[in-house]
Amino acid sequence: MKKIKSSAAMRLLFRAALVLAAGAPAARSQTQPAPAQPQHVRLVSFMVEGDPSLLPYLVAREKGFFSDNGLSVDISFEASPNPPEAIMEADYFSKGDVYQMLSGAVYQIESKKPGLLKVFDFDYQDAALWNDALLVRKDSGISSLKDLDPNKPIGILNGGLLCDPLLRQMITKAGLAPEPLRFIYSLDYQGMVDDGADSGRMELVYAREPNYSMLLRGGDWKVLAEGPLFAKNILSPWFMSMSCFSSEFLSREPALAQKLLVSYRQAIDFITKHPQEARDILARDFLKISGGTQPLPLRLVHHALSDDIDPGTAQKQSDWFLENHLSSAKIDAARLLYRVHGAVKPQP
Repeated sequence: MKKIKSSAAMRLLFRAALVLAAGAPAARSQTQPAPAQPQHVRLVSFMVEGDPSLLPYLVAREKGFFSDNGLSVDISFEASPNPPEAIMEADYFSKGDVYQMLSGAVYQIESKKPGLLKVFDFDYQDAALWNDALLVRKDSGISSLKDLDPNKPIGILNGGLLCDPLLRQMITKAGLAPEPLRFIYSLDYQGMVDDGADSGRMELVYAREPNYSMLLRGGDWKVLAEGPLFAKNILSPWFMSMSCFSSEFLSREPALAQKLLVSYRQAIDFITKHPQEARDILARDFLKISGGTQPLPLRLVHHALSDDIDPGTAQKQSDWFLENHLSSAKIDAARLLYRVHGAVKPQP
């Protein structure tokens, strides 16, 4: 009996030793490698803060798509120069790896210096999603474009020179002569008032987000002509702005460019599946910038990578810019697109 008890005790001691050994930390034979540092990408935007074109960047940052792909993407904002080719003269292309600007600026740069940029991301309007309109002062007495006073300037908020032909075409359709009309450009309404002594007399403005929602919330303005103005009057879909790789960055950091594409693809898929959450991200970001107290119900537009865009549509748009003297030479729009797979998916 004693041998049996002793043997049982030994087994208990052995099991206890195994448990202790399993719980003890393993001795480190070598130092663990430090986690990889994120790779930095510099994004230069010529868009106004709060513009829905920024949404893929904002979603990728907030949802961790950049960090998941080993990236740290820094953004800086620059005032969009007119004419657009001044971007090259001001040496902006030493400031970033990725650039975001209005479509007209991209086509003009391509006509001046082919191959400098490769477009990988589009935001665009069609009959389903848009973020622009013509707004009039509520006390102006204007109920249609026929009521315009040619002596009062027309404001263009965050639209650039490409709005000239659009508004002239709409005004001509209304039976008015567009030539006496005067346009004043600005990134925001307050800047327009500050820059022009007579801007306070302005009764009509073309506005995109975030100016669109800001003017409506102020209570003094109402919609005269609802968007999508470009898609209704010129071409649908209409590419509002584009995000581009610099060719130098592509040749220097091709793997990094692919990581950025993956991040943008994840962000665009998220926007498509969760539009309201994406809208909330855009509204919160603009609220931080504007210093307001209530988020604006900012309108969204479509987003797509170049692989999902029909090059023929881009060609039609670039030809329109040439016909309206907003570009200096015909370009091959297909060569401007950075296409990885080459398969065009149906437009949303």
